[in-house]
Amino acid sequence: MDNRRTQVEISCRNLGLAVLALVAIVVSVDGPVAGASGATKASQQEEAYPGEHDQRLIDSWCRMHVAGIYAGEYASNWSSHNPGKIVVGFTRDQNLHIHQLRQILDLRMPGHVVGFPDVPVVPIVRLEYLAEHIPRYHGLIKGVGFDVKENIVRVEAENVQKARVRLRKRFGPHAPIRVEFGEGPVFV
Repeated sequence: MDNRRTQVEISCRNLGLAVLALVAIVVSVDGPVAGASGATKASQQEEAYPGEHDQRLIDSWCRMHVAGIYAGEYASNWSSHNPGKIVVGFTRDQNLHIHQLRQILDLRMPGHVVGFPDVPVVPIVRLEYLAEHIPRYHGLIKGVGFDVKENIVRVEAENVQKARVRLRKRFGPHAPIRVEFGEGPVFV
């Protein structure tokens, strides 16, 4: 019995090491995890703005480790002359998680990572799920997307009232869905 238990414990440890190795490989796909100096000038020039590397790293890490409370991230006030902020949201313990991101990840600009001004209520995985599952109702709904800043799903419809009634009936009155007039797809 003890021999069998030892074999199971060793297998679990090996599985844990394999998972850690896989996580390191997945995270490193977008660039080096440790040592920002490993990035070349060419790779830095390919980025749309200076914080893009950090933004991708934060989003990847949060989706893997704290997806149930991660509300998303967005860049705020970036320009070629002004390093803006990467605004990251969590549905609980936001300040603690922001601090942990700065400590755990090898960010190029950790001081530029801040929390949402108002703590979000809905995790991004829920917004994505809702956006994917909103029916089109034979052309009534023209576009669907989600707005990370506002922590809602945005729906465009030609008949706003009719769309609101149908969506409230399907998802409930408190679903984080905003219906607006529109004639095309929503890309947020």
